[in-house]
Order: sequence, then C-alpha cells, then structure tokens
Amino acid sequence: MKIVFRHITLFLILAALFGFKNDTLLFQGDRIFVSHLYPNPAADYALVDYQFSTNNQEVKIAIYNVLGLLVKEVELDREDRSAKISLKELNSGLYMYQLLVDGKPVATKKLMVRKQ
Repeated sequence: MKIVFRHITLFLILAALFGFKNDTLLFQGDRIFVSHLYPNPAADYALVDYQFSTNNQEVKIAIYNVLGLLVKEVELDREDRSAKISLKELNSGLYMYQLLVDGKPVATKKLMVRKQ
C-alpha cells in the first residue's frame, strides 16, 4: 500500500511541476486524496474515489441542501478506495457536498441531483 501511495504522490508532484492540473481531485493532502463526486449531475447515486493512510483520521462526505441543512453524511471506510453514495432519498435540485477531515471542512463543491 505504501508503494502505491508513493507512486500516486510522485505522479501528482510531477504533474504539478510540469503544469498539469488534476481537476478530478476534490482534495489532496500529505496522506489523503479524495476525488470529486461523480457523475455530476447524478440521479440515484454518486461515486467518490479516495485514499488515506493515517489511522486517526475520520473522513466524511456531508451533503447539504440549498438552505444549508445536512441531508446526508457518509463516513469513508479506510479499508476501501471508493464509495457509492445513495441519492435515492434526495429530490432533484442543487446540493453542496463537503469533505470533512477529523470534523473540519476542507473542501466544498456543488452537486446537481437530477431525477428521471
């Protein structure tokens, strides 16, 4: 696992040095990276790819409606590398999703839910 994480880190450092921008990442830190939710717009679910290596970190995705009310919160499992977040209980509309690391917000983006 350390080797894979080193390779990913090396790739991201080289991409930054040569001017490549990685728009797929919502957040990248020393020991953590989290992708944007996709697909966006979404219908019944959204996916997120991630990896974090420290044992003391609690990493969550929180979804808020346009009034700022929390409508869903999902803790990311350290043992997995991706999560499928169900959006079936959400109505069509604009939401904000926030990455929380140890209870602190580190990134916020928009999510459009479009039901068929």
